[in-house]
Amino acid sequence: MDIVLDSSWNVLDFAQQATNLTGGNVVFHTLPIEAFATRDGQEVNLVDPEKIKAMVRQEFGATPSPTATAAGAATVAPATVDVHNGNGAEGEAPAALSYLAGLGYTAGTTGNAAARPATTVAYGPGAQQAAQQIAGRFKAAAPAAGSALPVGHVLVTLGENFALPGPRASSPAATESGSSSPADSGPAVKAGGVPCVN
Repeated sequence: MDIVLDSSWNVLDFAQQATNLTGGNVVFHTLPIEAFATRDGQEVNLVDPEKIKAMVRQEFGATPSPTATAAGAATVAPATVDVHNGNGAEGEAPAALSYLAGLGYTAGTTGNAAARPATTVAYGPGAQQAAQQIAGRFKAAAPAAGSALPVGHVLVTLGENFALPGPRASSPAATESGSSSPADSGPAVKAGGVPCVN
């Protein structure tokens, strides 16, 4: 765990109060890292800001303020998302579904589909807005209505052109440092009913 200090934080006072954190009243969550890189000679962790915001909102039960929404902050339209591998790469569908769940969509199921060159997005009744958002993130063609899809569902079928959004897929610097693969969000560190993120 990393702790960032500022000049006004008294470490000795904190150490004396630390025993109060052992009563089962705090939960720590590790926020996910998308990749590692080197910037200006410093090793850094690359993150997906929208994914982080969505996770923090979920943990604290917060919703974006009207001001933030007006300023262009991304909000996700409600939908249950299913993801199928159509690119022959095992493990891509669970990774894509985890990414979308981290943004705030409801995780559905994963599966396999016939191979296809490009990622496609289809939607059931009431899920067109979510489908458009997801298609934009995955650089897919305009989503199509799927007559067999349930209400509120989006089906993403990954094509050969699929790359997970974020620094891992889009930033050449993500592999600069030669570090080991990034760590995903780990299990919560339980210390009670106060939600914490680290």
